[in-house]
Amino acid sequence: MKKKQWLRSLEGADDRYVIEAAPTGAASHKRSRKWARMLSIIAACLALALLLGTAALFIPYKTTPPSVAAYSGSEYFDIIQRLNEYNHEPPLFKNTFDLLLSIGSMFTNSKEQMDSTNGEAALDPGEAGGSYAEITDNQVAGVIEADLIKRSDSHIFYLCGEELYIYSIEGENSTLVGTYDTKQYGTDYFQAKEFFLSKDCKTLTVLANYGKKTFTEYRCMVKVIVLDVSNPASVKEISNTDVSGEYLSSRLTEHGLLLMTRFSCYEPDFSNEHTFVPQIEIDGELQSMPPEHIVYPETLTNPSYTVMLMMDATGQRVIDSTAFLSYADDVYVSPDAIYATREFDEYGAANLLGEQDYRTRSEIFRMGYGADGFDSLGSVTVDGYVLNQYSLDQYKNTLRVVTTTSQSSTMANEWGLMPSYIGANLYVIDLDSMEIAASVEQFAPAGEDVKSVRFDGDTAYVCTAIRMTDPVFFFDLSDLDDIKVKKTGTIEGFSSSLVNFANGYLLGIGRGSGWNTLKVEIYTEGEETVESFCKFELPDCEYSQDYKSYYIDREKGLIGLGIYAYDESYGCAYIVLQFDGQSIREVLRVPYTVRNNPEQMRGVYIDGYYYVCNHSLFDVLALDLD
Repeated sequence: MKKKQWLRSLEGADDRYVIEAAPTGAASHKRSRKWARMLSIIAACLALALLLGTAALFIPYKTTPPSVAAYSGSEYFDIIQRLNEYNHEPPLFKNTFDLLLSIGSMFTNSKEQMDSTNGEAALDPGEAGGSYAEITDNQVAGVIEADLIKRSDSHIFYLCGEELYIYSIEGENSTLVGTYDTKQYGTDYFQAKEFFLSKDCKTLTVLANYGKKTFTEYRCMVKVIVLDVSNPASVKEISNTDVSGEYLSSRLTEHGLLLMTRFSCYEPDFSNEHTFVPQIEIDGELQSMPPEHIVYPETLTNPSYTVMLMMDATGQRVIDSTAFLSYADDVYVSPDAIYATREFDEYGAANLLGEQDYRTRSEIFRMGYGADGFDSLGSVTVDGYVLNQYSLDQYKNTLRVVTTTSQSSTMANEWGLMPSYIGANLYVIDLDSMEIAASVEQFAPAGEDVKSVRFDGDTAYVCTAIRMTDPVFFFDLSDLDDIKVKKTGTIEGFSSSLVNFANGYLLGIGRGSGWNTLKVEIYTEGEETVESFCKFELPDCEYSQDYKSYYIDREKGLIGLGIYAYDESYGCAYIVLQFDGQSIREVLRVPYTVRNNPEQMRGVYIDGYYYVCNHSLFDVLALDLD
């Protein structure tokens, strides 16, 4: 029916009903027709609006990202296109009708879910210098990690917050001999993270996060501060260098200092490359990293960079730089390569309702480094996600990696449901071909995720857990064609750190029979299983979970770490445990009534004394281990 005919029919119908209801008489009839005509016009307008509105319900939403053609002349245009695609969030629904239909379905499903679960309980889920002595238990021999504590044969250097403290090593006569406030730049935000001490113990390199203000923006930066500590009473700055991003990690190798930062660009301004390209200070000026120095996949899975700098041994001069865009999860450093990981979801085929299952995958990119700088060496993709740096290990021209595979669906994601863990995997990658040479997949029971990993030569140890029970797995990797696996079986608690300890023992540090119970356990390898040899438990406390905060002395069987007690004192303590070959016992406890972060507490045993650093507090206690 044409619009005019449709309006006339509607008007005539209204007139008829009005006339039948109106009083008799011509004037009365005219007034009635006048009101009828007005009512018919109003009704027609409402009907037209309804018709047009109904049509609008089916207008498809725009699914393509905004145009960035205006930046086609930029040398970073390829990166701009990828970031633009990543940051564009396509609409979840086809059109307004699809949105309204989904909302209606959501209310229906919510009511059904509430009805079906009603009544059920929810499940609970002098002069410095001298000889350098390493304190940090580094993951890789010859690759030194930054820390909050370092020492020479005469001094202890400890960094906490913004302050550097220098103590003499003189047993009970030890004293504070120097301090230095690393926040010298007047910024609103500044946080010193870690530092290195040079081999001659005269230069100290602090790595700090800080906020840099400009007229138009506020940037997260890392400042590399090089200090002269040859005279502890008068520490002086030698140089400082800025790098884009937030501090991620660092290593000191025979080729120099490797600095890794994380630079994110969730809301880039493509007219200002400072917002989407990492910056490095060279000759006192921030310069954008050249596009040829940036590695990125075809499709981004993360809008963040892992920025890597090779500097001289003290951090005063930049030798080379590179950046991984999207590879921004974990970083592992071997004596000759850096491995950066990116996690992504791999989707299966959609069903009739358009729903898809997906599972986690990880791509591991290998970047070689040496005296000449960085060298791209390819990548490999494995199933699952990588927990942390200890889940990777380079050994005899292979890379070993342990992952956890999780799976979910688009429907579960829309409802905010957590993915399910479907197993743990161990992969051995040949570094010549960058292909998987051997693997043990789905070795853990369904529902368990990886809690800790430790590689030791031809051996790999893995702890997986579901809630508060765990097995510890032992892998013999000496023959990749016949990988042998042993395990403890189910035991209480789990280890958040595994440590290759004295005389072939395995040390586990983690949670015990309860979530607030510290458990330190020694494991041994049996004929067919991994067995718990002995353990120490401390209830009602939290413990430091930063592995670098632990003092590990394999020769003397010492384990030192900070705890936070939940007893009546509600304070911190630093405890020292000793494994004597038969049992684990507490040999020292230094209590603190103040509430400090246990992960910032550090300790070291030197010639019959134990030195404990805790913020501005310093304690020296005699410790007889005979």
